[in-house]
Amino acid sequence: EGGFVLFPKGEGHVISDGECTTITPLAELPIESVTERYETLAFGGSGEATRMVCGAMLFQHPLATRLLGILPPYIKIHPESEDAASTVSSVARLLKSESESVSVGAEAVISRLADILVIAAMRQYLSELDDSKTGWLTALQDDRIGRSLKLIHDQPDKHWSLEELGVAVGMSRTSFATQFKKLVGNSPMDYLAEWRMSLAYSRLQLTSDTVLSIALDIGYQSESAFSRAFKKAIGKSPVEVRKEYRASIGAA
Repeated sequence: EGGFVLFPKGEGHVISDGECTTITPLAELPIESVTERYETLAFGGSGEATRMVCGAMLFQHPLATRLLGILPPYIKIHPESEDAASTVSSVARLLKSESESVSVGAEAVISRLADILVIAAMRQYLSELDDSKTGWLTALQDDRIGRSLKLIHDQPDKHWSLEELGVAVGMSRTSFATQFKKLVGNSPMDYLAEWRMSLAYSRLQLTSDTVLSIALDIGYQSESAFSRAFKKAIGKSPVEVRKEYRASIGAA
């Protein structure tokens, strides 16, 4: 009771008492829709009731996607853990209260509380890791490499060179390249290309911006040059990514 489990990668899972061998798929349960984004479910036998609040969140910002990549399949926060209990348990109680009433404005409150709950759980997990396991997060906290990442994030359209980035953070070309790869895991130029493609991928899905405007905003001089680089990195053309996303939204 009072525990919280987060599945950062959205992988499938089974909820069981450990004894039942018959598992009912979620789609076959008697789910009742209350609003477009809120549903209730009452299911089970004659045993003691268990109440749960469950939810799903979608992360599409490139930085969020990269963060999720270093997290494990699930994070379990025990109510007995002091640091986590104070934040996670308090927010979970508020979330439970709001979800039971679904009064005016409840959906907006639930969304914000869910954000806080997920952040608190991830922060608790990451605080328990040593630097060797946090990788890219360690790079963000490094004064000079962190500054270079911010430059890349803030100015993806600029035609950065290895030397320019090194000078901007007060490092020689060689030492900057070595330290960057050690902390981030790939070279500065590879990271820049990856960041540009991540931004483009999100904009293709979440906006109606033309492929040309996206290409120009992330530093490419033509739509064709961008499309070639995008397909090489992602495996699909910009048009294919946009069409597939819109089709999935329509199906949902």
